[in-house]
Amino acid sequence: MYNLDREYGGFDVFKFFASILVITVHVGPLLQINSQLNFLLTGILARIAVPFFMMVTGFFVLAPALNKGSTSKIRTSIQKEMKLYVLAILIYLPLNIYANQLPALNPLAIFKFLLIDGTFYHLWYFPSMIIGLIITSLLCKKFSAKMVLYISFILFGIGLFGDSYFGFIINNDVIKGIYDIGFIFYEYTRNGIFYAPVFLMLGAILHSRKTINKQNYSLLFFVISLFLMIFEGIYLEINQMTRHNSMYLFLIPTMIFLFDYLRNLKMKNHIYLRKMSTWIYILHPFIIVIIRGIAKVLNMSSILVHNNLVLFILCTVCSILVSYVIVKCSSNDNQRNKKTRSWIEISESALNHNINVLKQKLPSGCKLIPVLKADGYGHGAIQIAKILSKQKIKMFCVATIDEGIELRRAFIQGEILILGYTPLERINEIKKYRLTQTLVDYQYAYSINQMNKNIKVHIAIDTGMHRLGIPSNEINRIIEVLKMKKIGIKGIFTHLCCADGLDEQSKEFTCLQIDRFKECVNKIGKTLGKVPNQHIQSSYGLINYSLNQVDYARIGIALYGAIECQQMKLKPVLSLKSRITTIKRLQQGEGAGYGQMFKANHSMQIAIVAIGYADGLSRLLSCEKGNVIIHDQVVPIIGRICMDQCMIDITNVNDVQVDDEVILIGSSESCQITVTDVANESNTIPNETLVQLKSRLPRILVN
Repeated sequence: MYNLDREYGGFDVFKFFASILVITVHVGPLLQINSQLNFLLTGILARIAVPFFMMVTGFFVLAPALNKGSTSKIRTSIQKEMKLYVLAILIYLPLNIYANQLPALNPLAIFKFLLIDGTFYHLWYFPSMIIGLIITSLLCKKFSAKMVLYISFILFGIGLFGDSYFGFIINNDVIKGIYDIGFIFYEYTRNGIFYAPVFLMLGAILHSRKTINKQNYSLLFFVISLFLMIFEGIYLEINQMTRHNSMYLFLIPTMIFLFDYLRNLKMKNHIYLRKMSTWIYILHPFIIVIIRGIAKVLNMSSILVHNNLVLFILCTVCSILVSYVIVKCSSNDNQRNKKTRSWIEISESALNHNINVLKQKLPSGCKLIPVLKADGYGHGAIQIAKILSKQKIKMFCVATIDEGIELRRAFIQGEILILGYTPLERINEIKKYRLTQTLVDYQYAYSINQMNKNIKVHIAIDTGMHRLGIPSNEINRIIEVLKMKKIGIKGIFTHLCCADGLDEQSKEFTCLQIDRFKECVNKIGKTLGKVPNQHIQSSYGLINYSLNQVDYARIGIALYGAIECQQMKLKPVLSLKSRITTIKRLQQGEGAGYGQMFKANHSMQIAIVAIGYADGLSRLLSCEKGNVIIHDQVVPIIGRICMDQCMIDITNVNDVQVDDEVILIGSSESCQITVTDVANESNTIPNETLVQLKSRLPRILVN
């Protein structure tokens, strides 16, 4: 198995170089200097670029499927390639329209255009990669890696005779006829069926193999193979054997030895070069068009365009600059690239799902009041409020005046009810920020009325919790408050303190609270002739008790999908993730962490994860009480959790590398750790687990 604790900077550097080689193919920089040299560069040497891209994908994406059957990285990679392809299609659509390159309106032409050949001359790569990943992953489920590699070789061989070796079959009417049928469905055999699988498989297999040769030998064999490929390409070109020149027999050993050499270079990762190479590949034809247009306007086509070397230099420089700007801006603006050490992901789709499920559970005419206190139960109150506002929700709850002001400063509209106490000295701010205050008792209501600020309020009724509110049996005082002229009473509510309990005692007390509130409301109605808007139910009140004639339901923890409820299929909104920072080997008897609380009883491998109790990870999860998910496997937290870090046992997990993602709350392909699991392991409740997550963890919105 390959060394886990290392970087692959050689891949990043060569990937960048390979993207420049692709530009040479489409520009022909040496065409005016020497056409034979230009063919050597663009028709032979540059043909190592795309296979290298595919081998890197096989190395990092397909290898996990070979080693332990996990296809999560394959799915993620396919989704990424599809997104890039769709983006590229949109970029080049105006050029397609201008050049009249859109396909005929028939299914076959559209199939070729979109799914095989690509919508622009270089975009064949994306459908090729997608199809190649699908084919190899499906084959890997049925056959051994060696057998899939053999099948890939056969497919490549078939493609070879439709490409550089086409001249060998052109005089055989039967074989050529078969290939001609194939060319109805695809323009070239360098596609996802014949071309991509072999390079994806080579990358995947090289991942799990030891170095083929010492580094110097790999370089030597690469040079020898490259010279043989050059000889092969020249021979085929001179004898006019090629239909296209992407596939050579000696391309395979050339790529094997090149890849083997690069993977053993001791270089740090160059993430910018890695990302820039993708954008260079996508954008360079568009930049060529722009340069041609500018040259035409400036009447400089003879210098900037007709001189292919100058065009190549300009295109390369501009492509590098544009790709750098894109990567730089995305690194600064896209929070997903700011995850650095640890982060929280908020699923907008899960939140919207929960909203719809909860709305279906509400009594007729009842509206949802999402509870956003404690920074939206640790989810990010502003972010959550903006999503809820899209769902036409117009009322929210918070615990403090400062939480309400924070929402207003983020331009959140609608009514914002403060459920807790606000000092009288700050009542002016209630008015200023258009907040609604809870009247926590009779004296508080009297004092606010005396201030003559005419703020909006809700009356809290204490039906037995004995926390906030005017006692329900003090009906005269409640009616007195309702008659106050200098406050605007918009609602009346109580809080059910045992609604989460399913035992008889909890049910009995909850029903008692509900009866007390109803009795109070009935007396108000008889005395005053009308009753303000009512709300009784919280999350568990809504789940476990059906109530009619209520106007609102205050929903907190259920909104975030952080409770287990068979009646409603709620989805967790929050995931907590971190990264591997380093990997260590422990020998039998060696300890790890503060107090050496963990001792290895056998030789093992551990990983350090960049999250600790200063981020909100409870120390009660120390010493194998808590777990995490890595590479779709659940592993224990070992030793004591530190302020900023913790340690996990990865002895039985394959291919763990520095910077790999670790899930502390959330799910992978086949594993899940819920916030309830974490709460149980730390002897608390999900609410506390969530609100302990600190602000230094960025909240990142995902779909």
